[in-house]
Amino acid sequence: PTPTIGRALRVTAVVRNPAIAEEGQVKNVVYEARPDGSAPVRAFWIGRKLKKAIYGSVKYCTVLRLRPGSIWTGPESGAAGGGAVWEVTHDAAAVKIVNWNRVNQARELGGIHTGMEDPEKEVSAL
Repeated sequence: PTPTIGRALRVTAVVRNPAIAEEGQVKNVVYEARPDGSAPVRAFWIGRKLKKAIYGSVKYCTVLRLRPGSIWTGPESGAAGGGAVWEVTHDAAAVKIVNWNRVNQARELGGIHTGMEDPEKEVSAL
């Protein structure tokens, strides 16, 4: 199938860890910026690099969910001061962070479809 590539925001966000009952601002939280402005299902708190890739890297991430009672008024709500509070879950994920500037630059030079890594084909295979 043809992949649908959306927009994500990388922000400093308010995150609560229910295991230790603490809340604070953390950097490198990524979530989907949905076109209709609705709240995303989850966010990812980016951690250490697992693997370097041609157009970015694969990172270990802690999965976050919106804390019940959070106010979501649009894509900027997930950032610190936006009204939403994220909550740490017990889940983790490996997330590929792609630098789309590098992808587009490779396309312009004609090098993206030479059998090397193709981010759009990877997304369609998921």
